[in-house]
Amino acid sequence: MCTLSFFFDMSDAPDDASIRLWLDDAAARDLHSEIELPLVRTDNRWTARFEGNAIDADVGFWLRATICGKPGASWQLEVREEGCTDPLLVDGDELLMAKELLVATCHRESASAGCA
Repeated sequence: MCTLSFFFDMSDAPDDASIRLWLDDAAARDLHSEIELPLVRTDNRWTARFEGNAIDADVGFWLRATICGKPGASWQLEVREEGCTDPLLVDGDELLMAKELLVATCHRESASAGCA
């Protein structure tokens, strides 16, 4: 079982700012493995949790996020796996347009500390 937590922060996020997040198992040999994660917003932070066998962090997974907000707002995404001391992914930038797309690859080898 893989348990992943996602934390997405945006500075100066307007009320209509939104984030959508999808995961896709890197080992899957078809285009039917992508799943959308429901995100919960609290102020300028969105969080999601994934638990299941559909993603194997040893093999890796792709993450796709659509970010809508105010141009100039900064954002940061952190992905953590339960039992790991370091995050699998930390990324951040500034929105240049009102809607942008992030695509990333995550796997346990990218974390410098071991996982239980």
